[in-house]
Amino acid sequence: MGYKVEFVTTTFVLTISILLILLMLPTPVFACTFATRSLYSSCESTCCSIPYISECNENLKLLPLVGTTCCYKVGNRLYQYQDFMIDVFAGCVMGYASNETGYLPLPLYNVWPLSGCFCVYDIHWSQTPSYEGQVCKLRSGMDCGWLRDLGIELPPGINLVQGKSKEGRWDPDSGYCVVCQDRKEVERFDCSGDYAGDYKCDLACDASSECDEKYPYSSLPDVCGEKQLNVSRYCNGYCQVSSTTYTCDSSHACEVRSCGGRTYYCVYDWSQVNNPQWKWVLPPLNNEDGNHWQECFDGVDNDCDGYTDCADYECKGVQNPNTGTICCQSDSDCPGYDPTTHTKLVCECPDSSKCNIIGSSYTCKPKPSCLLNSDCDSGWCCYSRDYGGSGTCEQKGKIISYGGKSYICDPPEGFVSSSNENIKTTDQVNKRLTLLDLLIHPFFYFLKR
Repeated sequence: MGYKVEFVTTTFVLTISILLILLMLPTPVFACTFATRSLYSSCESTCCSIPYISECNENLKLLPLVGTTCCYKVGNRLYQYQDFMIDVFAGCVMGYASNETGYLPLPLYNVWPLSGCFCVYDIHWSQTPSYEGQVCKLRSGMDCGWLRDLGIELPPGINLVQGKSKEGRWDPDSGYCVVCQDRKEVERFDCSGDYAGDYKCDLACDASSECDEKYPYSSLPDVCGEKQLNVSRYCNGYCQVSSTTYTCDSSHACEVRSCGGRTYYCVYDWSQVNNPQWKWVLPPLNNEDGNHWQECFDGVDNDCDGYTDCADYECKGVQNPNTGTICCQSDSDCPGYDPTTHTKLVCECPDSSKCNIIGSSYTCKPKPSCLLNSDCDSGWCCYSRDYGGSGTCEQKGKIISYGGKSYICDPPEGFVSSSNENIKTTDQVNKRLTLLDLLIHPFFYFLKR
């Protein structure tokens, strides 16, 4: 019985003490209504140190309180702010944090039964929300939840003073302040009461904007861009977007992918000749036809037909203006003569029936050696192997010796005797032999070859 009396007495004294403290506090305290107040913006000393409460802002201090040693103003640096205010006749109020919202410490030194510092003052709250995800707070009751914030729970029957304090994020979609968990709305509340959340992803809870108001693992549409294809997109369990990404670059040339129900090809595109780039494109693909000559000399199969550069039939006849190289598919695609050797240009390709040079470059190259004067440029003669030459083209006026005689290059006749006796040119050697020629010397044809 004595214990119960002592407990009741202690509780009564505690409650009275708390009420006295509330009465001693100035207006900038927890509140259930809003008011505009003034705060000194700088101090000479520190009110108290609260290292274990990181929310306390030591740069903003209170005016002196009864029983405390707190900061005094320096100059007249006052500024205005809006905040909660105690009103014993008020019920509930919602506040929305501004960019400067923080907390101020409440230092209580030797004020029984409390002592030390408590981070209890809210500052800089407004009465209306301004953006989704804004921190919002509900306060109600005579003490506006101040006692619970200090960790004090009054016994049943004498809790008329004790109110409620609850914090969340503003969600304009639901019109409530919501409690978040793993970026999902698990609870919503306002002054009308507390309600169960819908457990959907919520932008107010830092969910991806694409997942806002969607359940986790909801499907999202593909995003098909020039550089990347993002397919099989969905909101994962943490309300962030997950997807399979395909990048178009040189390591994925001519790769084919489906995105958004359409087929894309990874190609090296020259449509902007000053800024060629790898990109995903829809068919039909631009032909590698030399419309931009670079397409035929960039080392890439630009139209994804299996042929690269000059090997592509559509590149035949296209010339690189920087190197002079010409693409070809047969000898007939190569006009003119080589400026260095002055021999006829012929095509290098794998088909011997079309090309004089066997190879895979599909480019025009000088004929390795001349056989006829026509294999040489105008003003040049073919110095063929038949007459001691090496199949080179020699310039007009060039004198050679053969069979003890001297000959001079005299285009278009070729090499002629300096005594005006024509030497048999390769063209003449290759003319049709008469029956008399064969009877005189049956091996004449083969010797001349």
